[in-house]
Amino acid sequence: GQYLTNKPTTNDSSYFNIDVEGAETRKDIRLWRSFDNLYWFGTVHTGGVFKGWKQVLTVEDLANSTFVDTYDQDNSTVSAAENVATKLVFGATRADDLSEYNRSRAEITLKNSGLYLIRLYITSTNITVGSDNILACYVNGSEYQRFGNWNPATSSSTCVLYLLQKFKAGDKVTFYITPRGTNKTVSITTAYVTMSQLR
Repeated sequence: GQYLTNKPTTNDSSYFNIDVEGAETRKDIRLWRSFDNLYWFGTVHTGGVFKGWKQVLTVEDLANSTFVDTYDQDNSTVSAAENVATKLVFGATRADDLSEYNRSRAEITLKNSGLYLIRLYITSTNITVGSDNILACYVNGSEYQRFGNWNPATSSSTCVLYLLQKFKAGDKVTFYITPRGTNKTVSITTAYVTMSQLR
């Protein structure tokens, strides 16, 4: 490995297998690292120009991506006072592919860095019409990104919001509502979240 130049990894003295096919000016190159089976390919195009390495994504890579779905209609009720950031609680999961969800803390501790799509669904039967309720994603206990604002048109209302955001491995992700303009404590009747790793 240490004698191979232009490897796709740096400071890597691993043993690599390499397979090269083609003529002088056009080549297909396949490279795999022996100890973990990581696999790359590259091409040398007309004129001898190397087009760079591309790493192959495997079925196992896809199976090791995050998917958490806390869809549980019966175990997510919270009371939220006006102007108080209140953590949303979630019930049992029907999917937690990498065991990242802690139900007692309503917290998802991510094992992978990457881009995530989050769907947040909440309902209330006594939310103030025309109030302005902030829904936000927190990371490690601090506000990270807002989904947006829920402005209910009826007192019995449902809000569904989406967030596309990058996170790092180890991030502890929670979700909060801050009621504004409610003039009372409101009840969140149900809440659930789906978090999917896109890449």
